[in-house]
Amino acid sequence: MKQKKVLYCVLNWGIGHATRSAVVISKLLQQQFEVEIASDGEALKVLRRDFSHLAFYELPAYHIQYARHGHMFFTMLFQLNKISKSIKAEQAAVNDLCTSNAYTCIISDHRYGCYHPRVHSIFLSHQLQPRMSSGLAFLQALFNRLHRQQLKHFNSFWVPDFPDEQKLSGELSAFKSENLRYIGLLSRLPQQVKAVKRFKYIALLSGPEPQRKILEDKLRKQLMNLQQATLLIRGKAGEDTEIETNGLYSEVGYLEGKVLAQLLLGAELIIARPGYSTIMDLAALGKSAVFIPTPGQTEQQYLAKILKQKGIAHYVEQHNFDLKQALIQSANFTGFNIAADYNLLTEAIKQIPA
Repeated sequence: MKQKKVLYCVLNWGIGHATRSAVVISKLLQQQFEVEIASDGEALKVLRRDFSHLAFYELPAYHIQYARHGHMFFTMLFQLNKISKSIKAEQAAVNDLCTSNAYTCIISDHRYGCYHPRVHSIFLSHQLQPRMSSGLAFLQALFNRLHRQQLKHFNSFWVPDFPDEQKLSGELSAFKSENLRYIGLLSRLPQQVKAVKRFKYIALLSGPEPQRKILEDKLRKQLMNLQQATLLIRGKAGEDTEIETNGLYSEVGYLEGKVLAQLLLGAELIIARPGYSTIMDLAALGKSAVFIPTPGQTEQQYLAKILKQKGIAHYVEQHNFDLKQALIQSANFTGFNIAADYNLLTEAIKQIPA
């Protein structure tokens, strides 16, 4: 029987897309698929480290500039022409790869140009219907139509979430298609590990600059003044993985896998961005959290609001974040209590056509 071959393309937006895609790639390999990976930047760096034995291709970078102040929508609007050119460039790159490789399918983790008309193309995302902010709600219907135009090239859609009351993505994945499948949580963190109770509070940073660094500076000051055992994980994949400690305060560039899972399990509370990959990791571990949405990023603001409405986690806007007050308010929330189901992903992989 001929081995199925997958081209797996990953968006470089922080490292969340890479870490969640690592779960799918591992499962594909377990199911005897041949996998080749295409990405750029930090995402490519993370995946190269995790799957050094696989073939890699570098896709054109989007080179998106992120706002220090202001609304993300308008920041992206002014860069639409550049983004459109990048999507066309990655589409040309994927066409070239398909010419020289007999792929069974293409899986695109939120890269709109990674498809081919003669190869079964899967779009993986929790955000099939992005939300506009309340002030721009009058543009929602138009934006949905334009977004659907971008998705029409794909044969099917995989949503890393549950289809039932455990659903985390809310209306973001409310996308009508007979070819949509829910594949459960995609968490890179092993759940069957022993908790290490070294830190009471852990701040877990992620996401693009400059907002990652802005929050890092704000949290460092507040964590150092807390007089509790605290850890700041800066979320820089290329930095040191040795924890540096100064009194009760500790800091590290990047942690992953078993060590990260053990420390998160042992902590009383996690402070983090409500990026969807972070939410899935914390949900899989059953942790309590306080979220700080990236300013102007409507997806994170929406996710933070629905988690607060469900009584799962407190959130505070970055500009007026006060850690001590946030810790007090967090006592009113339950934390995550969700059963991860990896059978959904296995069943989705089984349905990939030959």
